[in-house]
Amino acid sequence: MVGMFLLFGLYWRRLPERMPIHFGIDGKPDNWGSKETSLLVPLLSLPLFGLLIWVSFFAPIDPTPNPEKARAFLKLVVGIMNAEIMLMFFWIEWRMFNTALNKAEGVGVWFLPVMLAVLFGTIFLLVKATPHFTS
Repeated sequence: MVGMFLLFGLYWRRLPERMPIHFGIDGKPDNWGSKETSLLVPLLSLPLFGLLIWVSFFAPIDPTPNPEKARAFLKLVVGIMNAEIMLMFFWIEWRMFNTALNKAEGVGVWFLPVMLAVLFGTIFLLVKATPHFTS
C-alpha cells in the first residue's frame, strides 16, 4: 500500500493533466479525468486495507473446537487476500500512469482474467483448507 503512495509521488510531476481513470474489459482506457483523480487509487486502498485488517482481528468466529487456530487461519486468509488486492491496485495505478505518459496502452487484456483467477483460486483453496484449520 505504501508503494502506491510512493509511485504517486514519483510520477506526479511528469503526469499530464488528462489521465485514464477507468479501463474497459479489454484493458484499454475508456474514461479520462484530471491527474488529481489518480490519487483516488491509493486513497481508496486505505479504507479497504484497514477494513480487511479489522476483519482478520475482530470478525466473529463461529464456535469451533479450536478458536485460536481458527483466528490464526482467518488472519492468514485475510492477509493473503489483502496482499493480492493491494498488488492489483498497485498494478492499476502503475499502468494508469504509464498509459498517461504513452508508455503503455492500459492495464492489459489479461489483467481482469488473471486477477479474477488469482482471487477466486485463493478463495477456493482457502475454503478447501478451512476444515483442517478450524477443527
